[in-house]
Amino acid sequence: MLRSAFCLLLLNAAPAVRAAGPGTTGATTLTSPTGAMPASLAGAFTAASGTLDTLGYNPAGLADIPRPSLATWQEHRLGLGTLTASFAYAHPTKLGTVALSLMTFDAGSVELIDLDNNARTVSAQKDFIYIAAYATRLDKLGLSIGSSLKYYRSTLAEAASASAALADFGAQYKISDAWNLGLALRNVGQSIKYIEVADPPPTALRLGASYNRALGENQMSLFGDLIQRTHEEDTIGALGMEYGWNRFAFARLGLKRNLKDQDAESEKVGFGVGIALKRFSFDYGMSMADNLEDSMFFTLKWDF
Repeated sequence: MLRSAFCLLLLNAAPAVRAAGPGTTGATTLTSPTGAMPASLAGAFTAASGTLDTLGYNPAGLADIPRPSLATWQEHRLGLGTLTASFAYAHPTKLGTVALSLMTFDAGSVELIDLDNNARTVSAQKDFIYIAAYATRLDKLGLSIGSSLKYYRSTLAEAASASAALADFGAQYKISDAWNLGLALRNVGQSIKYIEVADPPPTALRLGASYNRALGENQMSLFGDLIQRTHEEDTIGALGMEYGWNRFAFARLGLKRNLKDQDAESEKVGFGVGIALKRFSFDYGMSMADNLEDSMFFTLKWDF
């Protein structure tokens, strides 16, 4: 009876949600920031390269990873009490870089009451995303290209589930030692359908640029992104800055804004710090907004 009541709730609610406008998409876990560093930069990461964090923004950036790398990160959404976590591994070869990742999302527990007024505590939502990626450099052209395949599986209240196969495609062009351009098309694939109503995936086209400048033993990096969200029919702008001291300590700041929405709640501010010790590194980041989307991020990396 509990399962029937929950399914009835979903069926009744889904049309109302979709009736709100053309901006409805499914599998929003696929849009979560992947790591403390990009979250600190407000997601302006399409032109970044050489780190596993690029897996969630532009797979072409994996091509510049210099050695085998293992990373794990967590996102704690403070207003909602949800947890997103990921484990990823990248292995560069002569033919390119191969990466694998497992990403999970846990929304905690929720109490449901069925039609007979019986209460039961169940898992509110659990998502799993399995990712396999490949990237390679075309040195003669100054290009890096990459793609990733993703399998998304989600379960709501232990009663309804959905799955989808999706892909990301990306390229980066190195203008000079200082400038890099990035282009990525993310989350292309199947719609997400729990019971009867299907929502499109959060497909987005990303265009980014990065600038790196050495300042003696220190370094400053600037990042900028424009993100066209296909089904939401809007455009996001993001800017980020990182300053590094002697490749040991890093400070980061970022700002993201919906360019078609003048409401202050469409803004997000990111900030964070990082420490690198030989082949180990730790990053901390915060993403803040005027709603329940404030999040705290932790990332640990080990380069072999």
